[in-house]
Amino acid sequence: MKTIRDIAKEAGVSVSTVSRVLNNSGYCSSETRMKVERAAVDYYPNIIAQEMVKGSSKVIGVMVSHTAEYFFQNPFYSEVLLGICDALKEKQYRLLLLMNEKKEDLVKLFYHRQIEGLLLMSAKMDDNMLEYLQEKKLRFVLIGDYHECSLPIVKVDIDNEKYAYEAVSYLVGIGHKRIGYISGPLSNGACYTRMQGYRRALEDCGIQVKEEYIQICDSGTEREALNAAKKLLYMPERVTAVFGFNDTVAISVYKAAEDLGLSVPEDISVVGFDDSKIASYVSPTLTTVSQPSYEKGYGAAQVLLDIVENENVTKPLPALSCYMVFRKSCVPPKS
Repeated sequence: MKTIRDIAKEAGVSVSTVSRVLNNSGYCSSETRMKVERAAVDYYPNIIAQEMVKGSSKVIGVMVSHTAEYFFQNPFYSEVLLGICDALKEKQYRLLLLMNEKKEDLVKLFYHRQIEGLLLMSAKMDDNMLEYLQEKKLRFVLIGDYHECSLPIVKVDIDNEKYAYEAVSYLVGIGHKRIGYISGPLSNGACYTRMQGYRRALEDCGIQVKEEYIQICDSGTEREALNAAKKLLYMPERVTAVFGFNDTVAISVYKAAEDLGLSVPEDISVVGFDDSKIASYVSPTLTTVSQPSYEKGYGAAQVLLDIVENENVTKPLPALSCYMVFRKSCVPPKS
């Protein structure tokens, strides 16, 4: 890719002359302008560098604390990212996707003005990540929850425990007592708090929580979820219902049941979380908790841009609302 220096050398003019021609500022003879324009074919200006000269990169970093495979296969993150992109586009900001960056490197990006702020899209990180970023005065907003952090941090989230509680209570309400839960890594705040909701719902209904009915998927991949589902369905005292921490995990129960000659919902009821598009496409359609994934991303980006542009110290934001979508994947257990 050509640089301004390359163009200046090829046209036989100074760098400042090239700059005047490309930016259409100041006087240049028509002959000189023609030389520069011919030499500038295939030149693309470094927009980020131009903005940095003005004191702003107009770039927002989006930090993802998962593997690329998990992130790009998860429809929840796709919706959140779409919301972020739309909000940034409205203010003419660009997005820099960061995968599992070290906290020290994030701060360097901020200090060197390569990013103006940071959106943390998941909370699977080492215990002092958020504290460190706050100590270094990096402007950031957390999308989700981080249950181990007690600092006042700006975040956009839902009440994960509340809606997991409602999902499990629904299963109990239609007669299920042997209810399994397939969770993602408990270092992820949403997974941890949803498990708390699962436990509390059973306890409040007088049902003993059996640890063998809880399966943890540390990588969160579809293969691991399928293996977890099979473990629940292979048990001598098989569960009659499964609550999955997201729709992808819940749908893995469909495949596990099919492999064992079982049917959803006749033999096993299933509830998911997210209400991703696939929930209404599978057969039977999936009962799930609908959360505002797009709104999470859009709202978090808006809040961060307000902090970046206006230095507003945002008050704690209210949790976004969710609701259950009842479809065809749940029936009362067989007698």
